[in-house]
Order: sequence, then structure tokens, then C-alpha cells
Amino acid sequence: MKSGVLGVQDLVKLPIKWGALTLVEHHVTVSEAMFFTIDNVFPFHSAHAPRILAMERILAMQTILAMDEPTIMASFRLRSSDDQVVELSAEALKQSITLRTMIEGTEMESGDVEIPLENVDGETARKIAEWCEKHKTDPVPEPEVFEEGPKPSPPPFDMPRWDREFLSKEIVSIPQMAKLITAANYLEVTWLYKYCCKRIFMDYIKDRSVDQLKAMFEPRETGDAKN
Repeated sequence: MKSGVLGVQDLVKLPIKWGALTLVEHHVTVSEAMFFTIDNVFPFHSAHAPRILAMERILAMQTILAMDEPTIMASFRLRSSDDQVVELSAEALKQSITLRTMIEGTEMESGDVEIPLENVDGETARKIAEWCEKHKTDPVPEPEVFEEGPKPSPPPFDMPRWDREFLSKEIVSIPQMAKLITAANYLEVTWLYKYCCKRIFMDYIKDRSVDQLKAMFEPRETGDAKN
């Protein structure tokens, strides 16, 4: 039998011991499933329990039918301060504590809604959306719990290679990084914020003197301003 998706001609050759899970693994579609008799494929041995036998057949058919049902993922539109729209999937949105908290328990949770970002421009919103999409399968961040008194230093962490390249100074300028870290903080995209901080330290602060840092970060006065 050929590997991959089974055709109708292959279904009649299936061993009698094969069950619904085996068909799922071989990606049998609804149209293919309709062309064979379920009794010839699924091994039902419930002769002493007719009701159980009927239920087994129903569940087996539902398993096959579910395989062809498209999964509709909710998505959201972020409208930036400069009136640009950026698409963001529901899974990726969970990386933002602010956005997740905003929609949880409301009608917005079903997706296909527009969320205004009054303090984030289009370029920055696209950058954040790209990062969130890349990390949408990561653990969902939780809000930080603030406690009184001294706190221990946070444990060190490594930045994945993709994130190092994504935030490298060859790609993200100092003004762009300033906007990105501000937006990541505002939207509570926890790990993007942490990576931005680490990238700033590694690229611009580490091993530099105070005078070098002042020259890099202090705003330069124009001739008009001096007057």
C-alpha cells in the first residue's frame, strides 16, 4: 500500500484490525470514508451489547468526519496610532498580557475585531505582531506580582538566536528600539520587553564609558535651541 493519503482503492485493502485512530493517522477524508462500508474496516466485537456497538459506529464515523472540518482560528486587527492595520492571530495575541486581559470574558474574544493602539505606530505594531507570531506556541506569560520589600535579582536568561537577529542593531536602530521597548512595556509582551532590554545592554551599554553613553543617548541640541 502506498504511503501518505489513502485513496478509495486502498480502503478496501485495510486489515480488519485497523481502527479509527489508524485512519486518522493516514488522513482519510470524508469523501473517501463515504465509499466504504464501515463494518469492513472497524473491528467491532460488541455482539453482546448492541447499544455499545451502535455507539462505537457513531463515534468512529464522527472521528472521520471531524478530520475534514476546517479549524477556524480567531484573528484580530490592531489599528496603530498612524491608522495602519496589523493582523494578529488569537494564539499570538496571548503573548500580550494587556491585549489578552482586554478581550478575556468579552464578545471580543471570538476574534474578527479591531483593537486600537493609540500609543503604537504602524511600524512598531508590525514588529510586535511578527515577534508574537513567532512565539505564539511559547508558554503564556502571567502578570507580574508586585510585593513590598527587596526582591532577589532575576535569574539570568539566554536570548534565542532568532531573537538576537530580530533585535540586532543592524536591523533595529536606537529610535526604533526605543519605540519597540516602550510598546512592549505598554502591551506587556513580557519576553519581548526582556529581550529588548538585554539587547540594549549588549549593543549599546556594555563596556562603554559614561561620556560615550551620554554622546549616544542624550538629545543633541540644535543651534536654534541653544539660542
